[in-house]
Parts: sequence; C-alpha cells; structure tokens
Amino acid sequence: MDILGAQIEKCTNMTLKEDGYIKANAYVGGITGINYVMGNVDNSINSAKIIVLGDNAGGIVGVNNANISNCYNKGNIDASNCDSAKVGGICGQNISDSYINSSYNIGKIDYKLSADGVIGADFGTTSNCYYLDSSINIKNNLFVKTQDELKKAILDNLSDFYKEDKVNANNGFPILNWEASE
Repeated sequence: MDILGAQIEKCTNMTLKEDGYIKANAYVGGITGINYVMGNVDNSINSAKIIVLGDNAGGIVGVNNANISNCYNKGNIDASNCDSAKVGGICGQNISDSYINSSYNIGKIDYKLSADGVIGADFGTTSNCYYLDSSINIKNNLFVKTQDELKKAILDNLSDFYKEDKVNANNGFPILNWEASE
C-alpha cells in the first residue's frame, strides 16, 4: 500500500502462520512500502517477516517522506540476497524533512551489504529510537541497547506511548498503550 497524505494509526501486521511473510523487490515495509508527504504512521506494529530482493525495506516503512512515531517492529527482515543498501528495522530510507521518533526494533536483520537496526539511510530527523543489540551485528551507539537497557529506555523515555508487557505478549518488551496487557 502506498500512502499520499494518509493517516495510519493503531495498525498491526502479523502472520498467523509461522512461515508467513511479505516479499517484494523494493519499497517494502511491514505497514506500508512508501509513506508520502503529509502521511503519518503512528502507534503501529509489525510482526511479519519481510523479504526484500532490491532496495528500501523497513520493519514499518520502506521509504518515509513524512512521519513515523510510536511504532515497533518485531518481524525479521531478510535482505541477504539484496545487492543494495537502505534496510532498517523501522525504515529503509528516511527522506530529508521527514521524522521518525519514539520507535524501536527487536526483529533480526540479515543483510548482504549494509543495514541498520533502526534506519538504513537517514537523511531526516530521528529521535528516541532504539534497537536490540542482538537484532543486527552493526552497533550504532546512538540507538543500540541490550535487552534490559532497551526495556528500561522505552519505559523511562517513552512512557507516554508504551507500557510494561505484563502478560508477556511481546516477550517482555514494552507494548503500545492501546494494546491489551491483561
């Protein structure tokens, strides 16, 4: 789905089968492939596996030209057959004058050339975003956290949007405030 000026909120993408996935050549995301100008993706979750063969893949959005906030990805991303870059746990490419904030990735990223735990290529603004250190072997010190550090950082810094996972629905990682927790 490509979005021009649309608002996506409280969206969850998940596969019911363990072997389910999203596969595309380029511009692939767990929520949307491209988030165009004036579009917003808020309070959304991807848990589906993503397979990209070309470029621009992210757990939430492939290419962001607007705003992404309060989202998390727990789906694995397979870019191991991809001969180009721009693969990230939240977004593949964040265009200038675009924003990504208060989001995190715990999904594993397999890549051939380059990738990042949050954003593959960031030309915009990013704040309060994190990724689990075991999700990718690249360690961007601005965003990387151990499991305990990640849980604490989210609850300490982003508690307006996230809450504790009391029922282990997200393997103990914080969930969005609108998600059921009991």
